[in-house]
Amino acid sequence: EARSHALRAIRLDPRCAEAYHVRSMVRERRGDLAGADRDARRAARLMPEIFPAPVRLTDAEVEAVVVEAALSLHPQ
Repeated sequence: EARSHALRAIRLDPRCAEAYHVRSMVRERRGDLAGADRDARRAARLMPEIFPAPVRLTDAEVEAVVVEAALSLHPQ
């Protein structure tokens, strides 16, 4: 349902950043990562103060961030 609302909002107002953001989240949950990235970037171009551009991280970078966060919560 969120997808259909987002699509309708985009048809009514192609500059609706919120609609692109919602569609991006729906696409990501459905596994369409390329489409999610495009929509997230579109939302960021339209309203960068609300929707910052996504940051692309490698698996190794994500792992390093998770480890760092875990260690900061439970220092050894």
